[in-house]
Amino acid sequence: SGQQPDSIVLRDFSDINVRDGAALISSRGLDGIARFEKGDAFDAGQLAALSPRPTLGIVSGLYELFADNDMVARSLAGLAAAGCGNGSDSAPASGQADRAERAQPSIVEVAQVAGQFSTLLRAATAAGLAETLANDGPFTVFAPTDGAFADLPEGTLEGLLEDPEALGQILLYHVVPGTYTVAELREQTELETVQGQRLRIASTADGLTVNGTYLLTADIRASNGMVHVITSVLTP
Repeated sequence: SGQQPDSIVLRDFSDINVRDGAALISSRGLDGIARFEKGDAFDAGQLAALSPRPTLGIVSGLYELFADNDMVARSLAGLAAAGCGNGSDSAPASGQADRAERAQPSIVEVAQVAGQFSTLLRAATAAGLAETLANDGPFTVFAPTDGAFADLPEGTLEGLLEDPEALGQILLYHVVPGTYTVAELREQTELETVQGQRLRIASTADGLTVNGTYLLTADIRASNGMVHVITSVLTP
């Protein structure tokens, strides 16, 4: 089995998520094991410069790591098994990697655990896409929060729920084939979606935007891709 890491540093560029992440660390009894700080993705030099040097350094895993104590244990062990522990350069045994892969939640499970994507999940089910997002991929999903759907003009969501084809087109506009981390997104200016049209990607001093919308939380890993949280519903 994977070696359990003894320290972990999480980063997010949202003050709110850093605050909430720190509270979750304390509530899960992980003080001294994990800490949450503001910042962007780690590179090797940054990790080496941290004191004390953590076993792991990752971008925000707020929803994946802290949903419950069992998922915390599975996620930390899975990351270690994937070769992140103790700065080792050695590749993990294939069995360890397979177990780590299975331990990760799917994109749909990440959304279910997070607790703020009930509308997205309802819409995906209505459009017949929930099974695809749970089992196929890999995909990168820009996931609007419940608040994002609530900000739509009155009657828009209800109308879309009654038109599965139109709803599906909008949802697929939030899905990109392949897995893109924030660091990889910064190298892009456009990405073609599963829907067929392109998203505009821009890196600013305040963070990364997709069609002008900032990422609220980034790099939430799933077994079949990556989730980035956004606060607006994107329209083709």
